[in-house]
Amino acid sequence: MSLPRVAIVVSAGLFWIASAAAQSLTASSLNAVNPSGVVRGGTIVLTLSGNRVHDATAVFFDDDAISGRPLGDPKRPHQLRVETTVGPTARIGIHRVFVQASHGTTNAVTFAVGDWPEVMRESGHNALASAQKITLPCTVVGALTSPGDAYYFAFEGRAGQQVVAEVVASQIRSRLNSVLTLFDAEGTVIAENNDYDFRPDALLAVRLPRDGRYVLRLHDFENQSGGDV
Repeated sequence: MSLPRVAIVVSAGLFWIASAAAQSLTASSLNAVNPSGVVRGGTIVLTLSGNRVHDATAVFFDDDAISGRPLGDPKRPHQLRVETTVGPTARIGIHRVFVQASHGTTNAVTFAVGDWPEVMRESGHNALASAQKITLPCTVVGALTSPGDAYYFAFEGRAGQQVVAEVVASQIRSRLNSVLTLFDAEGTVIAENNDYDFRPDALLAVRLPRDGRYVLRLHDFENQSGGDV
């Protein structure tokens, strides 16, 4: 039997900057994809950021169930939009994408494919009392934008229910050193985790002690922030 889960995908948003002189000598390359997490079984536009990628003629994925059509814009040489179809049989997990452009084949960048409804992280939910409400299972997508940021997500749980929360960050190039903390309705800490399996991505697996409201907090261990945290 599958367990109620919440996956938190933290996006990476580095952007390549180069002078005109440097660009003439630089091969096509990629350094980010947005959004960094998608749901299989639908079509979405991915934005690939890098250098000299606007004129890409082909897009390649590591799964035959994922395909894409480049939507280049000559006014945005450091960006390429890709109309992406993620089939229902696409493998759940981390995937790679790269493109063929006029200045060569780029490196690959990674993104996540899931099977649960996606919830965008909303601003203003930075305390236990004002936690953003979510329904399990789901994938929460967002980034920590200011130093010391902490985001709170509230859900209703049942006694004996096992809940798993996992952060997907380092695998998609995020610098986040995540910490997950689970609170009960009174604000008591039920469980907390920082690193898991030798990676800086936190994971919690908890059997809930009672019915009621629970709040999951995410923050960076080093209080970092930015588009790639």
